[in-house]
Amino acid sequence: LKTPSQIASDLGIKVPMLRRYAVLYEEYTGQKLPVTARGERLYTTEVLITLQRARSIMESEKLGLEASMRQAVRIVEISEASESAIQESDPLFTPERLQKLFREAIEAEITPLRQELVQLRSENQALQQMVHQLLKAQEEIYRLQISEINLPDNHMKKNQETLSPRQGLRGIFDSLLRGYYNRL
Repeated sequence: LKTPSQIASDLGIKVPMLRRYAVLYEEYTGQKLPVTARGERLYTTEVLITLQRARSIMESEKLGLEASMRQAVRIVEISEASESAIQESDPLFTPERLQKLFREAIEAEITPLRQELVQLRSENQALQQMVHQLLKAQEEIYRLQISEINLPDNHMKKNQETLSPRQGLRGIFDSLLRGYYNRL
């Protein structure tokens, strides 16, 4: 049995982080780690291997601690089940049965991700509908603005004669509009 500081050193983490690992390990395996008289957890080689596997999964697959620990514990459970099946020659643990156990373990991980994907697709569809409605509204506003600009030619000429040329941005805008109407 190893102490927390030895295990933390082996894993390359600090003891407080090791406590989080231990809590999750106990939660997912249902096994309480042995403790010293001072209440410190003690770790077996099997526990160390599971914690190393969780850390490796976390780094390689960029998962959080909980998901990594859950996967590591499942891998250990599956490998223990297959080892015991091989040792006992139990017909319940045929290769097909082991495949089924493996699929079930993977499915448990994939199901929440599928549900999240369905929700995101639904949200995406709703957003696309909103964008479509906004584009229609924008087209309607543009159409209304154009209809206001499309005044009869004689009205524009009459206003051009009575208005004095404007200065600055308004003058530029007026000259652009005059050019637009002259092309019509």
